[in-house]
Amino acid sequence: MAERYKNFPHQAPLSLIEAENQLPRDKYSDLIQVEMGDNYQYKKIIKTKWQQSAISLPLTQFKDLENGVYFYVMADKGQLTPLKGVEQAVSLPSYIRVEKVMGKIVAIVQKTRVQWLTTEFDYKKTAPIRSKLTVLESHLVPKLVIETEYEKGSYLPLTQVIKNAQGTTIRTFVRGKKKNIGAILERFNDQGIKTNHIEISNDGDIENQYLNHKGSIVLTTDEIEDKDNPQLYDNLPFNPDGFEMILFEHFDDKSKH
Repeated sequence: MAERYKNFPHQAPLSLIEAENQLPRDKYSDLIQVEMGDNYQYKKIIKTKWQQSAISLPLTQFKDLENGVYFYVMADKGQLTPLKGVEQAVSLPSYIRVEKVMGKIVAIVQKTRVQWLTTEFDYKKTAPIRSKLTVLESHLVPKLVIETEYEKGSYLPLTQVIKNAQGTTIRTFVRGKKKNIGAILERFNDQGIKTNHIEISNDGDIENQYLNHKGSIVLTTDEIEDKDNPQLYDNLPFNPDGFEMILFEHFDDKSKH
């Protein structure tokens, strides 16, 4: 996990209106909100990613506005409804940002949320002991929760559990305790029935056992990829930044095709 999660601040904090418009010319922008715990450590991080593009709208509807930034939502027929402010705008899945400077409209940007994740941290004194990442919104995976326990004094995962929206465990990772086993991964379907038991040796050798509904081995391979139903969250363990990047990179790649 990035060192920047250890203490606050890793960068100067911004007001919400400043953070909402950091990269107005880019295709995507991030909005990161943090809650602080003891010792100025991150207690909760809320990260949303927005796809943004300039759009054209009739300017006459904005002629009575004073200089400033305004937010709207667009109805099905193209009619704009004003919002109370930036707080209401970023709580919605999509909105329009209008900026007026010296009596002229200088920017009209439509923003659509494409990703929304939260990460919560627990510490023992100053050392991280566990985290919980929740995927609240993604175009690629359903709602997920990733619970991680860390090695004392570090951000190296000892165990990791992924649960679906119903709270059913669908993936697990355990650091290997046997001499020659580096890690054990297990996969389950959405009903919680185990489908794979995977052992990875310290040398990187893989034994992937496919199981039937009774738990009996029906196939063994030396590949970690799931031949039946591969998912983006198969290759545990993840850190919060790492899984977020995987989701976004696959979304961006998919949007180009």
